[in-house]
Amino acid sequence: MASVPPTPSALALQKRTVLNFRAAEDAPALSRLLRDLGARVIECPLIAFEAPASWSAFDARAARVQPGDWIVFTSATALRWALRRLAELGRGAESLRPARIAAIGEGTAAALAEAGLPAHLIPLVDFQAEGLRDALLPALAPGEPVWLPRAEQGRETLIEGLERAGHPVTVTPVYRTVPAPAGLAPVADLLARGEVDWLVFTSSFMVRQFLDRLPPGGRGWLPRVRIACLGRVTAQTAEANGLAVAALPERQHLAGLVRAMAAAESALRGAQT
Repeated sequence: MASVPPTPSALALQKRTVLNFRAAEDAPALSRLLRDLGARVIECPLIAFEAPASWSAFDARAARVQPGDWIVFTSATALRWALRRLAELGRGAESLRPARIAAIGEGTAAALAEAGLPAHLIPLVDFQAEGLRDALLPALAPGEPVWLPRAEQGRETLIEGLERAGHPVTVTPVYRTVPAPAGLAPVADLLARGEVDWLVFTSSFMVRQFLDRLPPGGRGWLPRVRIACLGRVTAQTAEANGLAVAALPERQHLAGLVRAMAAAESALRGAQT
């Protein structure tokens, strides 16, 4: 894969049509970055977020935040839903301020800062569960517990790694990811006519929803489009299902994803000249 240029050309994605499958509330941030590089972006949410089946575990843990507690946020979505619930309980973000907070990456850290909360720990390079685990373990005292507000569904890598090292983990669901109702219907004709250049996936659940919603025999146009994935796990899911990944950022954040797409376009143009 081509190296990612630090500053992509302002026209790197000109005349390219990109499908942005992120949830409706998250899609605009990625769309802006893509449009800044000249892309035509169509937002087609494949996933949505809902409240968890029960708030009881979160409510109980949120009521006993103590100075020095460790709280770990593995996504800005988890933070958003946690803060929403705290507001419903008559508390604000400041109720978490006595704790030490770990963020999985720069996007989550930025969301914390916007809420007036510090990120006491962020992985230096690997913005996934493995990187967060490896960064967090040296910061924990022996046997120190961790509170993890997260999605109802999620990878167990972080939890298993912490528990193996002797750290109890309290997992409290704060949202669940569900299929968005419209699916691929709004863009089915564009795909069938070969008028889409890029598909962008930012989670494995999104990849699976895309594949589940393809009509029977609906893969004929897939070799003509390029796939961009945010993070190794998402890329592995795509490739395990027969999708060739053309753009994967070295660092798991949206700006890196867009730069990786720009690099792939530059490589393609270079090969055609």
